[in-house]
Amino acid sequence: MNIGEDMRISLRSIQKRPVESILLILGIALGIGATAAGISLISHSVRAKNELLSRPNYREVEVRVRESAEDMDLAAIPDMSDGNVYLNREDLAAKNDVPDVQYGYIADKANLRIITASMINQFMSGQGQGAGMARGGPGEQGEQAREGGGSAGGEPMPPPGGEGGPPPAGDGGAPPEEGPGGAEAEEFASQVEEMLEGPQPALEEMPGMRVSTEYFSAWNLHVAEGSLFTEAEAEENAPVMVLGSELADTLFEDGISLGREVMVFRSLYEIIGILEPTGTSADESAFVPAQFIDIERIPEFARQFIGLNTTLHFTVYDPNRLDEARSQLTEWFSQKYGEGEVVISIPRVEVEAAQDRTARLVSIILFLAVAGLLIASVNVSNILLGRAMRKRKNVGILKALGASTRDVFRLFFIEALILGVSGAVVGAGLSILISRLMLLALSGGAVLSIMLFLGILAAWAVTTALTVIPALQASRIPAADALRYE
Repeated sequence: MNIGEDMRISLRSIQKRPVESILLILGIALGIGATAAGISLISHSVRAKNELLSRPNYREVEVRVRESAEDMDLAAIPDMSDGNVYLNREDLAAKNDVPDVQYGYIADKANLRIITASMINQFMSGQGQGAGMARGGPGEQGEQAREGGGSAGGEPMPPPGGEGGPPPAGDGGAPPEEGPGGAEAEEFASQVEEMLEGPQPALEEMPGMRVSTEYFSAWNLHVAEGSLFTEAEAEENAPVMVLGSELADTLFEDGISLGREVMVFRSLYEIIGILEPTGTSADESAFVPAQFIDIERIPEFARQFIGLNTTLHFTVYDPNRLDEARSQLTEWFSQKYGEGEVVISIPRVEVEAAQDRTARLVSIILFLAVAGLLIASVNVSNILLGRAMRKRKNVGILKALGASTRDVFRLFFIEALILGVSGAVVGAGLSILISRLMLLALSGGAVLSIMLFLGILAAWAVTTALTVIPALQASRIPAADALRYE
């Protein structure tokens, strides 16, 4: 007997019992598909956890002012501060006194609304050439205060009596000595006119971030063209902007952004840098210096209506030292503002807890899938054994004609192999479908092809191993007993 003849005999045997053969193939397919999907899912979960926790924002400690009832996780404590706490750029100096902290930065989200040429012309015709505009941060903040009644993206508002704001309280409503409409406004108006002569932005709004300089180092962002803004520019509230790679290509129709100016609210920003592509949301964002104002310029009664607080981020060298860094920062801020005045948290803790819950769920899914594979394999083995027992007479005839035990084993094993390969092919399709459904139900993501293939291979190997048992038993039937079987 040769392999070709064995294949033809096995195929005829399968065709004689089509319903039974189809059920065998489906049983193998379901077991292989579920197991491969479970292995792919657990590998995806491990990879997703590692990628998520490697991000800079899960290597940091956050510091913010205690603002809500949820923050009151401590018993009542005496108020040791001289007044309300307002975090600002100066508090980033804590990183210099905390050995475990590598970077300290501010990162507040903001939707940056672009002023178009038609809006500028309408404003100028109604308010006068450049009236109420100021090149830089305070004018922009004043516009945000008037439009939104709060800070956009968490940035502070201008003080009453500042540039672009109402006159200070207690002066009888008299306008300040220097106000809009002076030489500065005229100069700005001429700059706006020059800007209108050049290319205009193709967008009306862009996602943005108000950041301090170390944000770029903490997130490993580098410029492909131009430069990042400096610490001096950030402290002076300089109207400069850095764009992500994709935003730089779409902000203007010709795809050129570096060196051009764009008006956001009432501030004219110069684009000084374009970031290298990162494959993240940073590619579609604009970055401007985080701005702070002198709290002393705001009357006490007005402070409660203005968003002055921000969140400070401190990135550590080693994620395993997050708890130590939090303790050190707690001591630093307690000494400055008083105990319990700020909330110091570790975002990584909540993420790890959520990832652990997901891992346990995925482990249960994999356990059930493997259990299903074993049950299916045992059933397949039993059915094949029953088929072999029904063929005892055929085995006796083959052995009487000179077939060896090895030849009989090969004949039955090839039949089981054909069924197993057919089930593995169908199971491969099922595994892709099940994997996508599982990922969609959990956290999303792409199916890992290599892990899916390894899962299919492992599950098929288990099934094939169990089909060896009926082939061995069939090959060991004595010829005399087989011939007497009816």
